[in-house]
Order: sequence, then C-alpha cells, then structure tokens
Amino acid sequence: MLLNACKVDFLRGYASALEAVLSGEQVRILLQSIQMQSPAWQEGVARDAGKVLAQEALASIEKLLSRSLQTAYDSFRPSFSMPSTLDSLSLVEHSSVEENLRIDEITARLTNAAEDEIRDLNARIAKLFEQEEIRPRENPFRPYLISRSLVTATGALGVEEDRTQVLAARIVDALTEVVWTIYRPVNSLLESSGIDANIELRIKHLHSPGLERKADGAASPLTGAAAPAASERLLEMMLRMGGRLPVAGQTSSLALAPAEPGHALFGWLPKGLQAEETLRQFFASPPASGRWGIGMPPAQLGAGMQGGALIDAVRAQIQGKTQELAVDADGVIPNRILEQRDSLVAQAGNVAEQMVLDIIGMLFEYILCDKMLPLEVRVQLGRLQFVLLKAALADPSLFSRADHAACLLFNRVSSLGCGLSQDDPWSEKFLTEIRRVVGELLRDESDGEPAFAFHLHALEAFVVKELPLVDENAERAVSAVESAERRSACFLRITRKMTSILLHMEIDSYLQGFLTGPWTRVIAHAARDNQKKAEGLCNLVPKLVWSTYPKMTRESRQQLLGMIPALVTDLRAGLSEAGLGEDVQEEVLNWMMGAHRQALRPNMQQPQHEPELAQVSGEFSVLLLAIAPSPDNTALKLDLQYLNEALQEFKVGLLDLDPVLEPGTLHFPSRHIAQGGQAISLRLQTGVNLELEIEGQPWPVRIMWQSAGGERLILKVDGKPLPALISRGVLCNQFSVGRCRFVENQPLCERAIQSLMETVEKVEQSRT
Repeated sequence: MLLNACKVDFLRGYASALEAVLSGEQVRILLQSIQMQSPAWQEGVARDAGKVLAQEALASIEKLLSRSLQTAYDSFRPSFSMPSTLDSLSLVEHSSVEENLRIDEITARLTNAAEDEIRDLNARIAKLFEQEEIRPRENPFRPYLISRSLVTATGALGVEEDRTQVLAARIVDALTEVVWTIYRPVNSLLESSGIDANIELRIKHLHSPGLERKADGAASPLTGAAAPAASERLLEMMLRMGGRLPVAGQTSSLALAPAEPGHALFGWLPKGLQAEETLRQFFASPPASGRWGIGMPPAQLGAGMQGGALIDAVRAQIQGKTQELAVDADGVIPNRILEQRDSLVAQAGNVAEQMVLDIIGMLFEYILCDKMLPLEVRVQLGRLQFVLLKAALADPSLFSRADHAACLLFNRVSSLGCGLSQDDPWSEKFLTEIRRVVGELLRDESDGEPAFAFHLHALEAFVVKELPLVDENAERAVSAVESAERRSACFLRITRKMTSILLHMEIDSYLQGFLTGPWTRVIAHAARDNQKKAEGLCNLVPKLVWSTYPKMTRESRQQLLGMIPALVTDLRAGLSEAGLGEDVQEEVLNWMMGAHRQALRPNMQQPQHEPELAQVSGEFSVLLLAIAPSPDNTALKLDLQYLNEALQEFKVGLLDLDPVLEPGTLHFPSRHIAQGGQAISLRLQTGVNLELEIEGQPWPVRIMWQSAGGERLILKVDGKPLPALISRGVLCNQFSVGRCRFVENQPLCERAIQSLMETVEKVEQSRT
C-alpha cells in the first residue's frame, strides 16, 4: 500500500534527522550536562541519554503515526461511546496548557522551516484520498506528530522542567535546518506514483456560524444611490454576450430567448464545451497537458506582451487619461470594458485573448456594483479596469494564483473599505490614499506584477502608520504595548541565557532562583536606557556565584572579604533602582551574608573544587549578548508587570479581552493557528472590520494594530471608550465557535469569481 511505503520513508527520514541533531555539539553538551548533574542519571552513562531520547521519540512518533493514518480524512473515526483505553483514541493527550502551547510553538517553527515540502505533501495527501479541498489537519505526516514526539521524549528523560525545555529548544533549533529532509522522500515517492501537488481551486464562501448578516444590506453612507444588484448586472452582461437578451422588464429573471442549437455561451468557447467547466479550469492551475479548456497553451495568453494589437489598444486606453468614472443617477458605475467590447474583440489575436477580455469585464461587472463596498471605493477600483486587463493579458497566472499582487491589492482595498462611514475619521484618510494609489497605477507603464506589489506594500505601510493616529487612546495603547513587548522580549532573552548558563553549575537553589528571577528583572530594567549599567549588573553575576563557593585557600578567602562591601553596595543599588522593596533587599542580603559565612568556613576534611573567578566570569560572558539591542522584540508571553508599567507611563487604559473571552488565558498567543483557521488568520490584517461577541453582545470592532509577529492585536470597539488587547489565537478561536465574523464575508476577488461561476451555472442550466 502506498501509504505504508510513505510511512516507512517518513520514519526513516525522521530517524536520520534525529541522529544528525543529537550528534550536534550544543545538544551533546546539554545531554552531558544532564548526565553529570541530574539525580535521575548515573555517572558514566552520558552517551545513553541521547540513545534513550532517540528511542522514546521514534517509539512515540510511530504510535502517533499509526493512529494518524487511521483517521486521515475521516477514513476512521471512533464513536464517543467506545471505551477509553490507555492507548488513547485521540492524538491530543490530556496535558497541561503550557505543554500544548510549547507543542504549538514547535509545530509552527517546523512548518515554517519546511513550508514548501509540507504544502506539497498536504496537497498530495488530499489528492490521494480523492479530496477536492486541502485540509492540513488531515495530513497523517503533519509536523504536529514530530513536535509531540519530541516533547514526549525529552519529558521521558526524567530531569528538571527547566532543563527539559532548554534541551527541547536546542533540538528544535537544529531540527529546523534539516526537517525538510524528512518530507522530501515522501513527496518524491508520491510524485513518482503519479500524484502531483496540484488541486483544482475550489471557491466557496467562508462561513462563520452565528452573527449572520445579509451581504447586500442597507447601503453605507458612502454608497450613494442604490445601484442594481451585482448578480443582476452580471447576469444581464453575460446574456448579452451570449446573444440572448432577457425579456423586457425581466433583467434579473431567466425568461430568455431560446438558445441557438449548438451555440456556445461565449464566442471563444468551442461547441460542445460547458462554460462552467472551462472557467473552473481557467481559475485553477493549468492541467498536466499544459492546455486550458479552450485548447490554448497558457503561454500564448501572454503573447500580448510582445506587442499584440489587443494589449496595445488597452495601453492606449490608459495612457494620457485619468480614467475618471461618472456615476449616473441610478448609482450605476460604467463598465468601460463592456462598453468597448466590440472594438476590443476585433483587436484580439486569438480566442485566449478574447477569453481574458470577457472574464475581466465580467469580474468588474460584479465589482462595480458590489454593495458591500462604499461607492467611492468601487469608483476607484473601477478606474483600474484597463490596468487589470493589461496585467491579465501580460501575465495569465493572475487568474490561477490567489497570491498574485493584483488580486491581493484589490482584496486589501476591499477589506479596508468595508464598514467605512461618513462619520468615521479614518474614511477620508483612507480614500485619499486609495485615490493616490490608483493614480500611480494609471501612470505606471509597466505590464507585470511588480507595480501592484509595490503599491500593495506602500498601502500596507500607510495603514500601519496612519490608522492608530485617528484615535488618541488607540495611539497611546499601541505605544504602551510596543514598549511592554520590548521589555518582555529583553527579559525573556536574559532569562533564557541565564538559565542555560546555570544549568551546568552547582549553586544553591536560592541563588539560582534569585538570578533567574529578581536579578534578571534588575538587568532588564537597566538595559532599557543605560547599556553600560546593564553590563555592570551582568558582570556582577559571576562574582555573586563565585562568592558562594567554599574558599579552600587563604588567598581566596582574603579575595572574598575584599569583594563583599562592593557586592553588597551594588546589589542594594540594583534592587532599589528596579523598584524592589526593602523587604526583598533585606531577604537577599541576609541570605548572601549566610552564604558568605559558610563559604569562609569550609569543611577542610572534605576538599571541594574551587573554580577561579576568571573561569566563572568566562562562563557568564555570553550573558552580555542578551542585553544587546535586538530588532526582534517578539515575546511568546507578554509580561503583565511590564504591560501595567507601560500603560501607567502612557496614561492609557486597555480592555484585556483574553481572560474575558477565554478565562485563564495569560497572553500566551500561539504562533500556530489551529487547523482550519489559517485562512481566517491571514485575513486578520490591520484596518479590517469585524463583529465580535463580547459578554453575549455583538460589537463592531476594527483591528487598529498588530505586533510585528502578529501575536497580539489592538482593537477599537465601537461604543467603548477604551481600546482592547487580544491574542491572535484567542481571536481565531472566536471564529471557530461562531462568536466573531468578518464584516466582509469573503475576499473581493473570491466573491467576484464565485458570483461569476454561479451566474454561468444559472445560464447553462437555462440552456438545457
């Protein structure tokens, strides 16, 4: 069986990758440290720690994989009435929240590291199971299995939690470099068996249960006069193109003139072929034969770039004109492509160009009267009719690539435009910028995708910079959260570095807790605005550690006695400047006094190793790297102490939605969104309008800001004075349970194509 062969290749690849990772220098050192210092291991068997870890990881993943192969694409799902056993019927075990978050973090890193291979494998697995929709969660070889097996294996070593986490982090660091080698053989095997990674595009509405609203509801204050429904105009246009005008006064009905026998719906469609099937092929990736449904090789679609008559005619329409569109009294925006269709068809060099011309015209027929968009936004997009037609003639991939810059730009403008109103202070800023972008595109003489990509990037930068400025509270909240992120990230870097250094040192547990807790905060506090002071506090750490070791010689005792006054002074000053109270200071100094007293009176009958101060200082030299300024301020956990400090400094309040929507959440935003939520997560961009249920009531909200890594978002809740902070994972979860929805129910290009396909289907059915 093919899946069994894939399983063998996957396990072989995982074993090889794991062997390479465990033999790496950093991982070997950590395993040796565990061997030497953990009570769970006996001296002299350090080599076996890696062996045990590998055995546990392979055993765990084999068990998980067997279960995963059973449940892929619902081929086997156990009933809830089936008895539970120790060999759980679920891949998700009952583990702590922290462990699940750690697994999510590892899964996201592995997925990003082998993105191309995993994406192809997701598609091939879907095709193997004869599925039309790709669901990464159903891939039995998904990275989650690797993450779970690693966490299980490191936990099986039986060592302290801190050491387990550091070891797992180092393993994952190394594994990200080679994880692609696990998936490449599986993809190669499936490809050699005739299973490619192309799946026909399946366009469907994104639906969230609950909070329903009609897409063609009341017009926005910016919409103007009521225009005909998009579906009606598209249907009328299609019937006119097919030579079958509707009965007078019945523009939205199917009371049509009889179709001529054998006559195709479109002039470019050969007799005997269905328009719906041909268009579905056109909007998907080209078939293996390299030919579209009209029998035209896709390369010929771009022939206009070499100077075809049609693309020259389109350029002439753009050059020297502003492409202003006058809206008539009925609120109708003119479709220039439809108006000039006959003359443009005469310039077409082949049926492929006719097809592109008609498809762009039909898509704009929907866009120009899409009631989800304000009138001014539709007018500005309408000015780009010939610009998009030129791009489509030059680059046929525009129709089959959802990530084409032209499609992304239209979708982004639409997502920002939905929900605008005249009393919205953001509206005029946004519309002014859209007019500028459209004007620049009209003046751009290039034909390809880069122009759209450039202006998409510029629009995104404008939104990120300008949107928070329209609301004073949101602006202050953004500054406060960004400050808290920088502080949290610095604290996290210092904590991780301090913990990794102390792992292989034998020091008192109180001192270890002090250095990785309060003193780390002292260093992080100084690093905000005084790098030199922070370096001095870092250099104090090896002195503190060395001062507690038993002093076996007279010279070392004299050295310690000379150091104590300065140590006490520097300790007290650092603790005081960081805002730690007198009680904390006295506790630390009292403990230090006792530790020094014990160090100065060692048991001379049991000689102990006494390292030199220079040796200890060398161990901590890398600590300075953690306080260096870093462009990466991403913190998995937003430290609440730093957040509260920043909110007070910027004099702003903030509604914390995480514990409101998911009680118990403490700002642990998962970078890996649950399966099925990726499409939602990608649409959660700055400026997008949502409807979110808060404490049982739906509220209109707008995303005002998101962190550099996208983990956290600030929302403006209509009707509430304070902005709101929410984690990305928590917000995505609200969609899955029906408590949140997009005001724009579907991206513009997808809903335009969807409407086109539905209209074609109606017309085809009327012909039978």
